[in-house]
Amino acid sequence: MPINSQLLKYQDSLKALCQKDNLSFELYAYRKFHERSLFKKKDLQSSSSDIQHINLRVSKENQTGFSYTKSFSLESLKDCYKKAKDSLQFTDSFKAGTLSEKQKYQPEDLFYEDKKSSLKEQLEYTKQIHQASSTFNKKVQTITTAITKEEDSYFFINSKDSQATFKNSNIFIQNQCLGIDQTNRSESYNAKHFKNFSNLNPEEIGKYTAKLALQKLNYKIPETKKYPVIFKAETAGASLLSALTNFMSGKKVFENLSILKNSLYKKIFSNSLSIYDEPLAKWGSESQTFDGEGFACEKTPLVEKGVLKNFLTSSFYAKALKVPHTKKACWIEDIGLETSSSNLVMSKGESSFENMLTEFPKVIVIDHLKGWAGFNPISGDFSIESEGFLYEGTNLIQALAQFTVSGNILDIFKNILKIENTTHSSSSTKTSSFLVPDLMIVGK
Repeated sequence: MPINSQLLKYQDSLKALCQKDNLSFELYAYRKFHERSLFKKKDLQSSSSDIQHINLRVSKENQTGFSYTKSFSLESLKDCYKKAKDSLQFTDSFKAGTLSEKQKYQPEDLFYEDKKSSLKEQLEYTKQIHQASSTFNKKVQTITTAITKEEDSYFFINSKDSQATFKNSNIFIQNQCLGIDQTNRSESYNAKHFKNFSNLNPEEIGKYTAKLALQKLNYKIPETKKYPVIFKAETAGASLLSALTNFMSGKKVFENLSILKNSLYKKIFSNSLSIYDEPLAKWGSESQTFDGEGFACEKTPLVEKGVLKNFLTSSFYAKALKVPHTKKACWIEDIGLETSSSNLVMSKGESSFENMLTEFPKVIVIDHLKGWAGFNPISGDFSIESEGFLYEGTNLIQALAQFTVSGNILDIFKNILKIENTTHSSSSTKTSSFLVPDLMIVGK
């Protein structure tokens, strides 16, 4: 049964309970059905999960309470309501939030591409990718190939009769290879995102991962000094973009945990940098027609020509910070309402990738940031182990590994010299490669 049909049956019961106790309510629910196929150690297997979750917020003047349940039965919902009511506590007036009124939402199937494909077909695609990377070269072994197909449904109602639903479908592919010779080992990781299987080319994906492992096999450690660096769009560039926008969280700004707190409407980045949050993008894995409070989503400028234009706010934090409400509330399981971006888009620049390579005699292209253990989420300082390639002009000279790139996240985006004139999609980001001069590389 569709999630909206299931929960609408209980709307009158919930409203009656709230009216009796003189409370208002917001209910945000989701159901996520995932099918995963995995090829590992010559073993092809599959698994599935069906997760459902209801988040309930009740409020009365300056009191707010939260609760959740993982069951869609009426009895569970009533129990959830009781727990939310029992958790009511006084809070600052802004924390009660604002109930969304009835409004116009985008069609519920805007992001849902119902291309019926069987699990058998999914397993075959997984096998083909694995075979393409495994047979590319004798020095390359395929560690893991996985495909996850996700079909998610979301539903919202509140005591003002605001009601909305939407569906989203995504396909995520991960392919990991290992390069081995007598002296070295290398790893390559290829992550792809599609809305349906019609655009998937298994052989291309598998061969790309294997070729990358082979290229990185004979790596060297660069000398410790400053280099001009290009962050590759769909990998390192996308990771840095996501890290930057975390500082735009209204919650972090309010709690004095953001280095951007006093920077709204100021020019603090490169003139060439513009960033947008695009929740209605059909290509994105984080697309949504409404946020966690039921407000209809819309495109939001975060940075325009280097100027910080907005924070990511819920109705809570928009009131508290006295800034625009950008409708970015999201539910975090077992925690409550937070704020978060959806799909991030970095506007493309005017330079070709080849042009950026020739800007300096030698350029390091970083295509992999290995984890974020070296990132300070308060100051923005980082020192992250990385991998990439050394170029002289447009000539690829050497694979590089076992080095760290160091700096500050704000300085990275402030000092961008050039941005590629092509954008690349990677699940919830659409970015371009960008060139930053004089970054510290710590190697040998």
